[in-house]
Amino acid sequence: DKYAIALKQLQAEKDTMLPSEFQQRYKKSFFEADGLSRRRTKQALAIVDPNLGDEWW
Repeated sequence: DKYAIALKQLQAEKDTMLPSEFQQRYKKSFFEADGLSRRRTKQALAIVDPNLGDEWW
């Protein structure tokens, strides 16, 4: 699984960096992943309950 491999590589890299350096380097990726997951959750909720309207989009 490519995600498991990427996670292992990221964990190995994290172990070699200072916490602040790691956080600074990957902050954008974390925010992008969080934003994408929030959008998908909102879209799924809107599909399940169409009465929610456009505010979820």
